[in-house]
Amino acid sequence: MKPRILLSLLALPALVAATAAPALAQSEFNILDAFAGHDNVNAYVEGGVLVIETTGLPDHATQQVNPNTPRAADYVLELPLDPVYLAATTPTGMGAIGVMVNGVLFYNPYTADGMDAVEQEIFDNCLGHADQFGRYHYHQAPGCLLDGTDAQLIGFAFDGFPLYSYTDADGSWPADLDECNGHFGVTPEYPQGIYHYHVTDTFPYLIGCYHGEVQLKNVQETGGAGAGTAGAPAGPQGGQGVPPAGPGGNAHQPPRGGPRP
Repeated sequence: MKPRILLSLLALPALVAATAAPALAQSEFNILDAFAGHDNVNAYVEGGVLVIETTGLPDHATQQVNPNTPRAADYVLELPLDPVYLAATTPTGMGAIGVMVNGVLFYNPYTADGMDAVEQEIFDNCLGHADQFGRYHYHQAPGCLLDGTDAQLIGFAFDGFPLYSYTDADGSWPADLDECNGHFGVTPEYPQGIYHYHVTDTFPYLIGCYHGEVQLKNVQETGGAGAGTAGAPAGPQGGQGVPPAGPGGNAHQPPRGGPRP
């Protein structure tokens, strides 16, 4: 047991160092490839920044599941190619906390009153819906975006770190996700390794908190409530709403609110 612990401790600094390696050199074109086929999104790299121009509307069909109607916007989002990993986490605020490669925003797992949104709200066939301002968004893995491949890059959180599908590149389900739904590891776009998030079938579904430096410009651009406790709904955990699942929180359970492809 002791040699295993020592090995894991020795491996961690290497993974952290890999996170700081220039992402442009190892992943620029693969990152842009993830946006291919989504005509409603324009993504390009400029000066070490990934720029995403989107209307916020999906390129899949939507259904009216609440009184709100999806409306087009004009978002220009900027994310660092070399996101900064922070040891301390930052709670997600209300409103947008990231963007999918199909140009759709994604929100944290809470309703406005701090409940589990996936459990309490109604979603369309692609597991999205619009808020009262017409901003179409996801609270969970988007059923019409996932294509069933392992380690599929499906989006980016507003700290710049990528969001992947349920599994790692080897087809395994990550067993070491932290409270933010992330871990260090190699991905197809980052062969040297990077901190990244995974979607899960259980709370917090997308990301539970930020583990990087939040790009507040994107929060402001999308009309969000920022990051930190000021933007989090009040709840039984002092601003965290519903407590996240424990170590088994990414178990193979059917997703709530709709089918998984």
